[in-house]
Amino acid sequence: MESVSADARPRHPFSHRMLALGLVTVLWGLTLALVPPTGEFPLNDDWVYAQAVKDWMETGHYTGHLFSTAAFVGQAWWGRLFCELFGFSFLSLRWSTLVLWLAGAWATTLAALGLSARPRVAALAGALIIANPLMMNLGYTFMTDVPFVSLMAISGFFYLRALEHP
Repeated sequence: MESVSADARPRHPFSHRMLALGLVTVLWGLTLALVPPTGEFPLNDDWVYAQAVKDWMETGHYTGHLFSTAAFVGQAWWGRLFCELFGFSFLSLRWSTLVLWLAGAWATTLAALGLSARPRVAALAGALIIANPLMMNLGYTFMTDVPFVSLMAISGFFYLRALEHP
């Protein structure tokens, strides 16, 4: 069996990539339209992580929270960025997770396209990230699950890119 070099694989035109990403974005937008991310209250256990960000903003140094994990440090930076821009609130922190949810779906779509999937199949891969019940539930919180999955998808995309262009 003959292997196919990276240069011999078909490339998707820019318009196909944008169409696939657009479909995923529309699904994300429809989800937010049907279930608006409003309300100034914690969901699940995200009060722990929100409190760590709030304490950091008030004291000027990060100490975490007794119940938070070491994996939260990067997310605390991300959440603080949103709070610096829009003010501390559960809504600001929720939007930080919603943005990462979309970024993870985009990375999944682009990775599928990088593996020579058809644009429809790539869009379906990204849509599965959006429509996954766990991601949909936790995407509306400031918990660590969605950021972890999204950063893994982004890392996977860049890993595939590095393999493609050694």
